[in-house]
Amino acid sequence: MLDATQPPRLPRVLKVLQRFPALQALPAYAVGIGARPEHVRSAEKPL
Repeated sequence: MLDATQPPRLPRVLKVLQRFPALQALPAYAVGIGARPEHVRSAEKPL
């Protein structure tokens, strides 16, 4: 790889993400929120 005469190519997934900017939100959501977001239940307020 270090002796390559041509620059490395991007994987197809990254090419698609570059072509359609709206799809860039999907990996950003996966990193920021995760596959299973946490659900925190707060205690009910007494009346």
